[in-house]
Amino acid sequence: MASYPSSIYSPRDKENKSGVVYDAAKKTVIFVEDVSKLDDEVVAIETELGTNPKGIYATVKAWLEALTSAIAGKADDPHDNEAHDPAMIPKNTLTTKGDLAVAVGPVAHYKLNEDADNTNIVDSEGIQSAGTASQNTDQMSVAGKINKAISFNGTSDYIDLGAIQTLTDYFVWTFWYKPLRLDEIQMLAHLRDAASGSRTYVAQFDSNKFRFRIRTGTIKVTSLTLSVGDVGKWFFFVVIYDASGARYYIYDDAGNLLELDTIAVGTATDAPTNFSLGANRQALSSYNECVIDDFRIFQKLSSGLTPDEIAKIYNSGNGTEDMLPVVRRLPVGTDGQRLQADSSEPSGMKWVTP
Repeated sequence: MASYPSSIYSPRDKENKSGVVYDAAKKTVIFVEDVSKLDDEVVAIETELGTNPKGIYATVKAWLEALTSAIAGKADDPHDNEAHDPAMIPKNTLTTKGDLAVAVGPVAHYKLNEDADNTNIVDSEGIQSAGTASQNTDQMSVAGKINKAISFNGTSDYIDLGAIQTLTDYFVWTFWYKPLRLDEIQMLAHLRDAASGSRTYVAQFDSNKFRFRIRTGTIKVTSLTLSVGDVGKWFFFVVIYDASGARYYIYDDAGNLLELDTIAVGTATDAPTNFSLGANRQALSSYNECVIDDFRIFQKLSSGLTPDEIAKIYNSGNGTEDMLPVVRRLPVGTDGQRLQADSSEPSGMKWVTP
C-alpha cells in the first residue's frame, strides 16, 4: 500500500510525492479531496484484508459480482422492486405486512419440440407430469411456429396430458394452432370430468367456426369462420377462466386480434379429469388434423392474464418459448402474521397467524 493513492500521496507514511503540495486543512493542487482523510480508511482496509489485498482479489471480485447481479435484478423489476422469488423468502419468516409480489405460473409449459423415438411430451416447467403422445414423436414432429411443433393426423393422433387440471380451478390456456382440414368436428384441447360428463374444451366444428365450453356452460360459437385460405395458417388462442368469468382471444400471426368474447361458465364437480390435445381422448373421437405449438397452462389466477402478459407470449405474432412468468401481489397480511409455503395458493405462499 506504499504507493496508494498512485503517484499522489501515501497515507501510510504521509510522504508528499514530487510536485504535490500537501495542505492538511484543504485540498491538493490537483483538486483531489483532502487525501489525509484516506489514512484511517486505508488502515481499516489493511486491517480487514491484510497488507496485501491483492491476495483476496478473487473473493472480493466474487462478492462484487454477486452484488451487481442482485442490483441488476432489482433494476429490471417492472414492479418497482416488489417482486421476490419465493425461494428467497424463508418459510415461517416473521413479518408485519403483505406488500410483496411473486412470480407465478405457468404450471405446465409444453413447447412441443419433441422429435424422438419415444412418446414423451416434456413439461418444461417440470411442475406437472409429462404428457404422452399416441405414437413416437419423431413421427409427429414438424416445423412449428417457434422451433418444432406436433402435427396430428386427424385419424388417430393425440397427446394425453393426464389429470393435470381440474374443472373447478381457475385457468388460462395459451397455444398456437394451425388447421389442416375443414368441415369436420375437430378437438383442439379437451378437459373432461369422467364422473359427470362436465367438460371444458376448444374445438373447430363442421361449420368451420370455433366452439368454446367451460364445464356445463352454454357452448360459445365464434363469429370467426375459417375458409380454405386459412388452412395452413397459424392462429394464437388464449382461453381465460377467472373470478370475473371466462373469455377467449383469437389472433392471427400478423399482429391482429381477430375476436374477443365471453364464455358462459357452468358448474362442475371436483372429480378426476383427463386432459388431451388433438382429440377427445376419453371418447377416442373428434380427431384433429392440425399442428399445435407452445401450449401453456396457468392455474388458480383469480385475475387471469393481463393484455400486456398476453402480448408478451404472443410476441407480435412471432411467438416465443420464453417462460415469461406473470407476477401477482400477495394479499396484505396483518401484524405478526408469518409467510409460509402453501402449494394450494397460486403464489405458492400465504400469510398465517402463529
